[in-house]
Amino acid sequence: MKRFFIAGLTVMLTGCSWIYGRDAILHDRADEYLSAKQVPRITLPEGVPPNKDEEDYLKIESLPEDAQKPLPEEFEIPVAPPLLAEDKASDATSLVEMNAFAGQKGAEVGAKLIEDETGSVALQFNKGFDETWDTVGESLKAANIKVVDLNRSLETYDIEYEKIPLQLTVKESGGVTMVTVLKDKQVAVMGLSQEILQKIIDAIPR
Repeated sequence: MKRFFIAGLTVMLTGCSWIYGRDAILHDRADEYLSAKQVPRITLPEGVPPNKDEEDYLKIESLPEDAQKPLPEEFEIPVAPPLLAEDKASDATSLVEMNAFAGQKGAEVGAKLIEDETGSVALQFNKGFDETWDTVGESLKAANIKVVDLNRSLETYDIEYEKIPLQLTVKESGGVTMVTVLKDKQVAVMGLSQEILQKIIDAIPR
């Protein structure tokens, strides 16, 4: 029985060669291009007009002239325009006027409004981080500004002012400590920052 099965299987496999194979009815044409030969274009007999609808589908279009120009040796990366907060500076009181108004109180606690290196308004304390952190916390409470969360290790107060979620950063650098107002992790508008920082100055305990 086993010998009969093997013999039958052999006949079936060899019998399919006339169907599949190079000279069979069905064969793979995938590699026939390797043996293809180029022949000249068909020329029309003399006197036969050309077909106007004739189109060479194998035509390779030439590149435009500017594509032949060499690339520059140095490529300058385009600089994106600076991201500016909404401009409400015209509605805000100038820093000079704000500091003049709170001059006495600010002088008592060593605090004043300044513009930092980015041109944003900040509250500068002439004291270290620890004392400034505590002062800001007490001022927020006294000014009835809601503190949603605070993280001393990240040096941030998350607050809510007029239903606007904001963040105060308290950063010490060069012997002074800066308090900045952020909105959506970006510097808040000038007028809003001044208003909040001024309330902090006004509410600083004597």
